[in-house]
Amino acid sequence: MACRLLEVSRAAFYAQLAPSARQLSDAELTDKIRAVHVPSRGTYGAPRIRRELASQGIHVARKRVARLMRSPGWPAAADAGS
Repeated sequence: MACRLLEVSRAAFYAQLAPSARQLSDAELTDKIRAVHVPSRGTYGAPRIRRELASQGIHVARKRVARLMRSPGWPAAADAGS
């Protein structure tokens, strides 16, 4: 394994790799999701955001939108009881 040859931990070896295409795509998509979510004052969930993105020609799965919305740094969902 390359990390043994370089005498570094696996974590250090993988931390220095460039972001994958998926990570770059997720970052770009997260920006687009925020562009739809913020004007809705945080009321749109993953299904509505997916539909809005599809109307803009961006076709993505609802579950991918939901996963990105669950990521750290995303504002917490409003309490349904409020």
